[in-house]
Amino acid sequence: AYTYPHGNLSRVPTKLAASAAAADPTRPELVAHARPTFLSKQELTPAERGTAMHNFMQYANFTAAAASTETEAKRLETAGFLSAEQAASLDHHRLRAFFDSDLYRRILASDRVMREVPFTFREAASAYDPSVTDPNEAVVVQGIADCVFVENGGLVIVDYKTDRVNKPYELAERYRAQLEIYARALSAVWQLPVRECLLYSFSLKATVKI
Repeated sequence: AYTYPHGNLSRVPTKLAASAAAADPTRPELVAHARPTFLSKQELTPAERGTAMHNFMQYANFTAAAASTETEAKRLETAGFLSAEQAASLDHHRLRAFFDSDLYRRILASDRVMREVPFTFREAASAYDPSVTDPNEAVVVQGIADCVFVENGGLVIVDYKTDRVNKPYELAERYRAQLEIYARALSAVWQLPVRECLLYSFSLKATVKI
């Protein structure tokens, strides 16, 4: 007849990734699939092509990429930051759209730019399960923000997305919770207010405000 008094805590992990904390596990686009056997070794899956785009944005010299994404991709391949398959899979039309965007111009003019910014953040477990009412119970959240820049004394958080969507609001609703976690964490870590949380959609070639 014994009932464990802290059963609700058994449902809350003590440590998790920010993307997992915000994810809906029932969404089909979050399910990882193995590479189909009929694909050749040279052909990348959509997820692998997305990873290649992210790798380019992580390691590229932005000034050089703004001049020529193709030339910068070749440099990254030669330097070992991209495989030959990844370099060949890059969508240069969509990459050029980013470097022609107002968002890139804001990044270029900002006081400081940081890419692949890791963070570890502790917050109340009740943020992830309202049934946990003890304020001493906490969850440690880890994540990596694609790009953070300082503008007018505050942080602007940018997350790159390669999801195929038709409307900006689809991305905003899909990733709102994740970016809200990023905002709470990075504001606490850097002791600066977060001015904006933005998604850059390569599919839409547009910036989406959260």
